[in-house]
Order: sequence, then structure tokens, then C-alpha cells
Amino acid sequence: MRWLPGLLQEVEKVTELKGSDKEIDSSLTRVGELPEDVRKLFSYCAVLGEKICELTKEAEETDSRQTARELRRSIRRMEVRKLVATTIMWEEIKFEFKDRIDPDRSLYICKGWVLCMMPAGPAEMPSFLRGMMGE
Repeated sequence: MRWLPGLLQEVEKVTELKGSDKEIDSSLTRVGELPEDVRKLFSYCAVLGEKICELTKEAEETDSRQTARELRRSIRRMEVRKLVATTIMWEEIKFEFKDRIDPDRSLYICKGWVLCMMPAGPAEMPSFLRGMMGE
């Protein structure tokens, strides 16, 4: 098995961290600060997302079918890597903060690398539906 270790090595090479732009509002409960490895995973996913957007735009603007096809292949590979990295990141977060989070409440990464949780309420979507919709 070499693909997953390769992805994790890419994450380890992250040197510039890209934090969340989400503000912490008064309705959110602060859970804790994210550890360095989760920050790297978040940053890796953010950079992949930016590259995917750039390549998608490039694929749409090119006149060459061959170039567009090659770009779309690269985009699909990046989307898979981002999905796997995002899933690992959220599982790490849930493991790291298992004693402080309610599994039925939505989690957010906010400015300052703070993990926040939505308040419980009747409008909250059931956890099994949130899981199907990507948290």
C-alpha cells in the first residue's frame, strides 16, 4: 500500500498553513484548538481545493480537447485525494476531541484554529443525514 502513505507524506510537507475564514459567533461553543497535524491536513485540503478550481477553469477555457481531458483526469485525482484527506481530518478531529464534542452536533473550524460546535436545537439535522450530506 503506497497511495495513502504518499498522501500523508504530502501533508507532512505542508509548511504554509491556511486557516479558516469562519468567524466565531456567539451561537457556537468553543471546543478547543486544533493540533498541528490537523492544521496541516486542513491547509492541504484548502490548497487542493484552490488547485481544483484553477484547473477546472483552465479545462473550461482551453480550446484543446486533449488538454481538457488531461486536466479533467488530474482534477478527478485531486478530488479523490481531497476527499480522503478531508475524511481523515474530520476523523482525527472527532478522535482528538471525543471527550468534548457531542456527535449529534455540527462542528466547524473557525478563525484561530478553534474547533467550534453548533448548539443543540430542534432545527439541527440528524447526524445520519449530516453524514450523507458531508457534515
